[in-house]
Amino acid sequence: MSLKVKIKESDRQLLILIAFFLIIAIDLVFVLGWQLRIVINGFKDANQKKSSIITLKDDSKKLEEYKKELFVVEKKLSILESSVTDDAGLSSLLESISNLAIDCGVKIVQIKPLSEIEDLLSAKIEGGKLTQVEIQLIAQCSFHQLGNFVSLLESKNRSFIITSLSIESDNKDYLVNNVRISLRSVLKTK
Repeated sequence: MSLKVKIKESDRQLLILIAFFLIIAIDLVFVLGWQLRIVINGFKDANQKKSSIITLKDDSKKLEEYKKELFVVEKKLSILESSVTDDAGLSSLLESISNLAIDCGVKIVQIKPLSEIEDLLSAKIEGGKLTQVEIQLIAQCSFHQLGNFVSLLESKNRSFIITSLSIESDNKDYLVNNVRISLRSVLKTK
């Protein structure tokens, strides 16, 4: 038994049109689907590259900040190096303290380096190592003379750090005070 179906010409054209659109749709899904995947992957890559660019910009800003901080540190180091006395200059360091005291009218009773404090500052620099030295000073002076002396100590380009200062009045002469000063300075040793 054979079944023959008679299709009208208008229905036939409609079926051909449906089949044509169906073939085109399937073709579009394969062709455009592939191209759509390429476009989606392109957008993903673009977003990744965009985030990488943003990260690089942030890193560039941080690098500029670090360069500025490094410049400041290098400048401070050069100032420190210019204020450091050479190892042979311990006597010149003590002499400069004595000269400052004389300029201010401070009478030094005793001045002596106590010890090298290597643990606090043991930075190696070109041509040697920085070592902190503690110096104890016993002097007699008025308050005004002491103020001038401390001011000169702090204003010189050699760095002095006053770690302790004690003042006792002299019972015999109320204008003269007995002063104990502990200071630290930095020496460049080889």
